[in-house]
Amino acid sequence: MKQQLIYYILLILISFSNPKKSLPHFIFDGIESYHECGEEEKTSFTIYGKMTEKLNLRKVKIEDYLIDDMGLFKCSLSEIENPINSKRKHKIVCFITGSFIDKGYILEEPKVHGFDFLSEEGKSTWPEIPEKKLFNWRVWCKN
Repeated sequence: MKQQLIYYILLILISFSNPKKSLPHFIFDGIESYHECGEEEKTSFTIYGKMTEKLNLRKVKIEDYLIDDMGLFKCSLSEIENPINSKRKHKIVCFITGSFIDKGYILEEPKVHGFDFLSEEGKSTWPEIPEKKLFNWRVWCKN
């Protein structure tokens, strides 16, 4: 009985002395969209921002991004080498192969594991204004 009490006291002390660390943050800066013409047309959007901490990019996971009428976009996080803009040191690139109609979509915050879209103050950096999170493209491919 006495050993169990000591064990529980140690567990409580350890849990208070080692508070759960928050996730690294991705500070959102903007979205750009692209369309590549060729044998296979490729549509993509890039979410720009910067991470607050260095990450092992192989350990983070970004879920496939589903857009109605289009399908699943494959997404990945990467660092921008020699960034021109200090607010754009990292990017999340999401792409899908195929031809789609000229249309815009308001993007929801991507589902990610290993980081979040919060500021240091704990507020979301994902934009509230629809125009700031608009994925829109214009496509004129020659056949």
